[in-house]
Amino acid sequence: FQAGAAALSRQDYAAAFDAYQAGLREQPDNTVALYHAARCAAQLGQTEVAFALLDRAFPAGEEWLVPSRQIESVPELAPL
Repeated sequence: FQAGAAALSRQDYAAAFDAYQAGLREQPDNTVALYHAARCAAQLGQTEVAFALLDRAFPAGEEWLVPSRQIESVPELAPL
């Protein structure tokens, strides 16, 4: 996931998305990676993918993990 974080810090969303996807193949329930992959997908115009990743990261009933106002404040999720 370090490669994903590095690419995300450079705003290289395609590389970051690929890196997070690779990591998720080994750790499919990694909430942090799912969230960051969703940020990347949103920036890449992959709205459906972004929502699917967010659904996996924050299942129904666990909204307390990230309050909606925090999600709304994430610039990468603005396209959603």
